[in-house]
Amino acid sequence: VAEEYKRPAIVLTNTEDGNFKGSARSYGDFNVFKYLSSMFELFVKMGGHKGAAGLAISPENFEIAKSHQLSNTEAKLAAEANFKTMTIMPNEIPGISSTLNKFRPFGEGNAAPLFEMEIDSAVNNIKMIGDKKNHLLIMGDRYKITHFNHYDKPLSNENRFGIIGKINGSAFAGKETPTFNVEEAFDITDEKEKGR
Repeated sequence: VAEEYKRPAIVLTNTEDGNFKGSARSYGDFNVFKYLSSMFELFVKMGGHKGAAGLAISPENFEIAKSHQLSNTEAKLAAEANFKTMTIMPNEIPGISSTLNKFRPFGEGNAAPLFEMEIDSAVNNIKMIGDKKNHLLIMGDRYKITHFNHYDKPLSNENRFGIIGKINGSAFAGKETPTFNVEEAFDITDEKEKGR
């Protein structure tokens, strides 16, 4: 699969114990083991090297893992340079994702844009998933929002906060769901609200 599509690939299958089990293969200079190690706590088992890995994961944690991305150095540098984000509403994710398809793939020289939005449990169906219940998942009608290790930096209000991230498509079983991958969650302050 990796050779055919010229990109890293992970192939999983159902097992009798209810988990998914399979292997990963790298492509080019991509270090598949480093990528998987960045979310090591999600796996029942995982091991390997730069070019290949074997793994087992629960279906619940798979939902988080398939949306997880490594930190993007380019995005961090842009943020440090006071890079401005565009404020959007969750229901705009599918339309924006469709527009972004015209500019993909993103990478060096073509950085993916960052978006910002406000999350409020009164209108958003917030779920905490994973073994430690520390990964955010919000499912909309035609989109989802995920945040790996949501509680790394505690929020003063867990029911109302801001998020910054990127939008990509997350494909599973032939269906693509526009996904907002959160890179940072932050408190909403009165000063920020006055500025809007």
